[in-house]
Amino acid sequence: MNSEIANRLTSLRKQSRLSHKELAAKLGVTEKTVSDWEQGETSPDVDNLISLSELYDISFNALLETEKTKRVSLRYFPYGMIVTFIYLVLGLFFHMWGTAWVLFLTIPIYAGIGEYLHRHK
Repeated sequence: MNSEIANRLTSLRKQSRLSHKELAAKLGVTEKTVSDWEQGETSPDVDNLISLSELYDISFNALLETEKTKRVSLRYFPYGMIVTFIYLVLGLFFHMWGTAWVLFLTIPIYAGIGEYLHRHK
């Protein structure tokens, strides 16, 4: 398991003032299992991850978020939607329908640059 997630599990357990034994009892697992998760030796299964997120009142995504997943999520910036919005504003308010369509040509350029940067990190 990723060390960031293991550290987060430890931190959340301590913030909730639970011992390994208490958390294990709530989840129906052994103390050793909880210890293994927090040391990064094993990973909780999906059911236990859901239970942990509910117990700690944290979203499933926030529980599993790492620096790497944060970087990857930037890849999905809604550039196409923003370009469409700008196109509509230019067309509706400035009557530039004929020339503003050129903005759509920037979408594949943006996607290509994003893909290049993602591959070369």
